[in-house]
Amino acid sequence: MELHNASKLQASYASALFKDGRSGIVMIAKGSWPIKAPENTRPCLLPESEALPIQETDTFTGEPGLSAPVYENDFPSVKPFCDVIMHACAHAPQGKSAEQVQVGLEVSNIAKFFVVTGACKWTKWASLTPPQPFTAQPVSYDLAFGGTDLTQQDKGQVKVCMANPVGRGFMPLHPFKAIEGKPGPQTHETGKPVVDPSLNYAPQSFGPIARNWAPRHQFGGTYDQHWIEQVRPFLPDDFDERFYQCAPPDQQTAYLQGGETVTLHGVSPEGTLTFKIPENAVYMAVIDHHGTEHVLSPQADTLIIEPELNRFSIVWRANWPVHRTPEEVDTILVGTPTRGWRHARMTGKTFVADKGKRIG
Repeated sequence: MELHNASKLQASYASALFKDGRSGIVMIAKGSWPIKAPENTRPCLLPESEALPIQETDTFTGEPGLSAPVYENDFPSVKPFCDVIMHACAHAPQGKSAEQVQVGLEVSNIAKFFVVTGACKWTKWASLTPPQPFTAQPVSYDLAFGGTDLTQQDKGQVKVCMANPVGRGFMPLHPFKAIEGKPGPQTHETGKPVVDPSLNYAPQSFGPIARNWAPRHQFGGTYDQHWIEQVRPFLPDDFDERFYQCAPPDQQTAYLQGGETVTLHGVSPEGTLTFKIPENAVYMAVIDHHGTEHVLSPQADTLIIEPELNRFSIVWRANWPVHRTPEEVDTILVGTPTRGWRHARMTGKTFVADKGKRIG
């Protein structure tokens, strides 16, 4: 199987297992653009050296499973919706230090806002100290409300904030005297500050959520004795493809079509940032072992925004079922091949690109 990339995007493929038990191939194309382009110029695709690479594995801010996810691998077989992810810092207006800043993300039907505060600690009365002023403060699930309370693990009691097991501030088993000095959460819903470590609050961040976090984990299906005896190695009957969505539910939207306006609030010294999704049509196709070309319909199902790096990235995805073996597919095409490439293929010759033109 050959991948021929005639586009300027990064491209790759991997094997896939679909919900109905079929095997197949998932193909992706990925590109990055600047959020802020030079004045009066059209944003151009960033060179591969500056672009967000294709992710083959999950990455985290620290130890996997004990810290916040950063990038999830790019190869789920399908995503029913578009994930919108943002890695950002909250910036105080005009660069003047502030104790809290409201941040926000708007695109399509997504309009998410919450408050970011400076560092704070719990007191022995189970209240939070005033937040420390800041000019720039990272936004992460590591700093959001959540956590895992192991205080009484020796008694067989463990409490987990399933919406964010790696956060801070969730301490329902802690005695008051053990709370003093513990770091408090640095994000909260607008108008709903965290005031009690024994209560549950909605964790606030823009990053991805892990597969074993709520509510994502509920879509993974049931792996019981029936599955072991009757279904394995296929996916369980109640598996839901929404399990592949890594964005929080309030950061999922319809597939991007191009031309959508994205507005970011409070995540830049300039205040508000606005950019448009490029109107790029990505050609994808597979050529089977008979030489027939099957045109696919890739969908833009992942948007990753990184204001601190002045870039945003988009992933397009398509898939193709394999009936017997992967050898049924001879060539995967990303981007429209040149007439020269097609002629060389038809005549059995080796295609050589013009100097300086990327072909794969």
